[in-house]
Amino acid sequence: MRSLAELDSGLADESARLVGLEAGERSVAAAFHLAHRRLPAEHQDLFGALARYPGADFDLAVVAALAGTDSGAAERALCDLVEANLVEAGARGRYRIHDLLKAIVRDTAPSDPAEQASLGRLLDLVVARLLAVDELLAPQRYRPPITGLDAVPAEFGFTGQDAALRWVAGEADTLDALVGVAADHGLHDRCWQLAFLLRTFYFLDKRWDSWVGTHHVAIAAAKASGNAWAEAVTHNNLGVALLDRGDREQAATHFRFALDLFGDLGDEHGLATTRAHLAWVSHYRGHHHTALNELTAALAFYRQHRAQRNEAITLRGIALVETALGRCSDAAAHAETAIELFEELGLDLDAAMAVNALAWAHYRHGRDVEAAQRYAEAGSRARRCGSDYEAARAATGSGNVHAAAGRLAQAELEWRRSDGLHSRLSGSDVGEARVREELRNSTA
Repeated sequence: MRSLAELDSGLADESARLVGLEAGERSVAAAFHLAHRRLPAEHQDLFGALARYPGADFDLAVVAALAGTDSGAAERALCDLVEANLVEAGARGRYRIHDLLKAIVRDTAPSDPAEQASLGRLLDLVVARLLAVDELLAPQRYRPPITGLDAVPAEFGFTGQDAALRWVAGEADTLDALVGVAADHGLHDRCWQLAFLLRTFYFLDKRWDSWVGTHHVAIAAAKASGNAWAEAVTHNNLGVALLDRGDREQAATHFRFALDLFGDLGDEHGLATTRAHLAWVSHYRGHHHTALNELTAALAFYRQHRAQRNEAITLRGIALVETALGRCSDAAAHAETAIELFEELGLDLDAAMAVNALAWAHYRHGRDVEAAQRYAEAGSRARRCGSDYEAARAATGSGNVHAAAGRLAQAELEWRRSDGLHSRLSGSDVGEARVREELRNSTA
């Protein structure tokens, strides 16, 4: 009998593969069914659930959740599946099922009603793990109560922010897919909760396409569940994704949807936050005075309600708008206050963004020495918290300082370093990228 790899390489698509697998007395399909029938019933159910799991591979936590058992029993079941040549053991505690076997299960095995319960347990675990990740990445972020979750077993938890980031980055494609799987199975609350908890990671990683795609699905799920607050906050978060990606008009549309929903709910905090987001649309359209008025009103609300994280974010926004208006001294003062607040709150990414904002204010004020120092600091902070985007912004700003002083070779080195970190800084949205384009054109 040919190996799975040999069979897989000779068959172009899934339908052709299955036709090919039916040929011959010892086809893979026949071998699979024989091995499958020899399994205990509970192992058959587990294998079916694993074969429909959307990830390319999985860990023991997934197996335990789908089986509805503890890690010890899950490991024993997994060993049986490996011995039956139905599951392949990989490196670092990862396992996979060959694509051919997945195709056979999808095309020949009837859907088992018990799989809905398995999926529910899996999504409970994933939401609980994402909640732990989000608490580590954004400890001051408001999160609504999420019911029906058990504590994540210690062996499946995270020892710190670095471990949490490695897990969510490694599982990102699967987590994206699970948002859709939850929606397809009518698990609407888990759908929007997954998207909500992925938002911080998406913002850090600038994973815009996933952010937009999952949040469109999540809006429909929140609406289907009758949760107007979830619908509003998902519109708001989708607007942030679109604005961050440069789609200002679409962003404004979703912010207006959020405004209407928050207004119907009488949610003053939601209204203040959405208006602050709309201020960014005004800023990017060049309406800086309007943006400053909107952000100043939001700042007053946050201070009145002691919402320090929102206060600091708004101060950083005010600094950028003031820089656009040429009020660079005021901008620097507001950026420095924002940095202090972010440091007190332990929000490292936000602090790195605020240091970049401070460097930008210094640069536009002609304080090149201070700008260079702050861009170096911002780059260091960004690298520590895993933000290639903010590190690229800092490197671009550093290159601008060199270019403005006539040090073109050093400028090119910094700009190339920026491109290697993140190549999608937009000159229409990021001041440093716009200046870089101007400087390059002037020296061409």
